Amino acid sequence: MLWHSLRHTYASILAAGGIREDVVAVLMGHERPGTTPLCTHLFADAFEGVEEALAAVLDVNEGSTDGALTTEHSEEQSEARSVENHASAGVLAG
Repeated sequence: MLWHSLRHTYASILAAGGIREDVVAVLMGHERPGTTPLCTHLFADAFEGVEEALAAVLDVNEGSTDGALTTEHSEEQSEARSVENHASAGVLAG
């Protein structure tokens, strides 16, 4: 069991380090597609930063991070969006 666990750890470290799956497959000696993902496992910290990245991309407001759905935005955010919308409308109309 120890040898097999070491192989999985090796593959997981390579994957976590950004090594492409096809390269890991060659290093592991895998011939069939689909075998390598079975041997690579996420580390405990693999999900760190996901929430922040999604919030940054999706512009999640503070009120919605508690799990409740809200459409409230700060007055500053609303004004900024209004200016952007008016600018876009002017470009489209012009």
